[in-house]
Amino acid sequence: MRIRQFCVLLGVVLSANALPVSADPVTLVSVSKTVQLSATAGNDTQTFTGSEGTIITASSGPDFSTVGGTIGAISTLARNIEGEGSAFVNHSSATTASGGSASSEFVVVFDANQALEYFFGGSFAARSDASHTASWHAELVNEATNTSVFQFSGTTTPLFQFTRGFLDPGRYTFRAGAASLVPLQVGGGTSFADFDAGVALSAVASPTPEPASMLLLGTGVAGLFARRRMQRAN
Repeated sequence: MRIRQFCVLLGVVLSANALPVSADPVTLVSVSKTVQLSATAGNDTQTFTGSEGTIITASSGPDFSTVGGTIGAISTLARNIEGEGSAFVNHSSATTASGGSASSEFVVVFDANQALEYFFGGSFAARSDASHTASWHAELVNEATNTSVFQFSGTTTPLFQFTRGFLDPGRYTFRAGAASLVPLQVGGGTSFADFDAGVALSAVASPTPEPASMLLLGTGVAGLFARRRMQRAN
């Protein structure tokens, strides 16, 4: 009889621990894509702000500044977030100052509804002439503590970054972007940067049983003790 009761108790424990978690471990809150461009040549200035890629050109006689940016979301599934973008400035001026700026940024806000494991990977590139600037960045921020889980930035081309770790439940913001800047000057040159970065998220099994599991386990144990007491009484 004790062997049978032990087998029943073991079955209750295993079935209790195998109960699935109904809530989705990750919830997407928002996804945004932004491109900001500004081109200047002489007295001509062109600007653009939007969520899609474009190219603008400012010109003054033979002088010009061409600026462009692209942004895209490769995947915005709750557990697989990835975006890509680029920014460039190309200018030439012999008689008047020209230059410009370009930036593209991909931002995703999500809620970790339970402990998560994350895997981050990113491919980045940046190049520019003297006195020009090209850069990229990627960051995951814990909004509750306003601290970075990880942060990468640079002006190197090409470069691949990878890291992994764990997240506590809470709200997080993932952002990645590229920027190019050419200050107003006489002369010519280019500035270019791009990124392709993403975060994969997976649930971490909690070592502590869920309340429903504990209730089921407690009910099973109580039933076994009640049955044993009835047998003794008989």
